[in-house]
Amino acid sequence: GDIVLTTGEKLTNGAEFTVQSTSGGSNYYINSRGQYSVSVEYGSYKLTNLYVAYPFYINGVQYSRISCWDSCPDWSSSEFTVTGDTEQDYVMPEYVEISGRVTDEQGNPVEGVGVRGATNYGSINAETTDSNGQFKAFVVAGPGGRVTIDVDQDSGYTDKEVTGLDFTVDQTTLEFQLESAPLLYGDIVLTTGEKLTNGAEFT
Repeated sequence: GDIVLTTGEKLTNGAEFTVQSTSGGSNYYINSRGQYSVSVEYGSYKLTNLYVAYPFYINGVQYSRISCWDSCPDWSSSEFTVTGDTEQDYVMPEYVEISGRVTDEQGNPVEGVGVRGATNYGSINAETTDSNGQFKAFVVAGPGGRVTIDVDQDSGYTDKEVTGLDFTVDQTTLEFQLESAPLLYGDIVLTTGEKLTNGAEFT
């Protein structure tokens, strides 16, 4: 079978799950890339314990990993019976769209900042805002909705984190305003005055 979104698109990323016997037989661990195939005993089963380690892309849009370790919903499939070759897709949990834009204090769009979104059930890698300050991604629907905005150290802005967001439903008009910050700058120099041109780290 395939691992599919509720909207029908097939997962092409790696995924792990269990083919769990509900009739006293053996269980089977699956580590698959989208489509799976496994020889099993005759009996009844369900697909359970889905884990997707890395975010993935469909039509150029990022979808979050699935990595829930505590108080997780039951994302198991319905029980099914194997009496011969059987096709059984694993339908993934629901995803919701998170999209919007990032602006400065004057309401101008900010390009090139990283936007990371998450729920308690999964997170995305940073999505970079476009020239209109806009971003778009999908996260696993659930509680603990939050967004973190990462800016370059020399951008003149401070990082921003917003929690308590409702990511159980689509959120397509998110607006985040960055706060300006003063820049501290200078050179790294020898005691004799020459400037260091090599890399250096300090606090």
